[in-house]
Amino acid sequence: MFTIKEATLCKRIIGKKLKKLRKKHDEKNSENEPESDSELMVLVSIYNKLNDHIESQNDSISTLVDTKILVVEDIQEIRDTVTDMLSKMGFEKVDGVNSAEKAWRLLNDAADSDKPYKLVLTDSEMSGKSGITLLKEIRQSEKLSSADVFIMSANSEHDEIVNAMEAGVTGYILKPLSFNTLQEKLDKYLPGEE
Repeated sequence: MFTIKEATLCKRIIGKKLKKLRKKHDEKNSENEPESDSELMVLVSIYNKLNDHIESQNDSISTLVDTKILVVEDIQEIRDTVTDMLSKMGFEKVDGVNSAEKAWRLLNDAADSDKPYKLVLTDSEMSGKSGITLLKEIRQSEKLSSADVFIMSANSEHDEIVNAMEAGVTGYILKPLSFNTLQEKLDKYLPGEE
């Protein structure tokens, strides 16, 4: 891939472009152009991948205990099951909410208090805002865009998966969820042997 120096330079260049795009996006707000939204999502994805590469080269990937996770699911039983599975994997900082609107407030509050969520696992279809809409909002927000977002969905249709990919999803997890599948998807966040 890149050396740390190359990745850092690329990250800086993309960061400047992202600031300009976000400013343009905020100015247009209600008249969002699909092309600029798409470009923003792609640049955020590249920026996050460069950041992960730099962190991995510096051996500074956060440990399991430090990884803060938000589960967004409107069905309480599923939310509780996912939260329980994450706890059994060893994650200690797991919160759950039943709507994208509550998730948005919680994500912003956490970022403002310098204790941001590293992972967001969100259902794709909920009453109110969808998980895809939440994903797009996260990617458009400068302070939240570095969060890794996984969509959980019973829908395996190609169009929905492509839509999530275009919005900058980190991963797509099909329901019903199993412990092994979830653990496999979140493998890079689990601690290595010490």
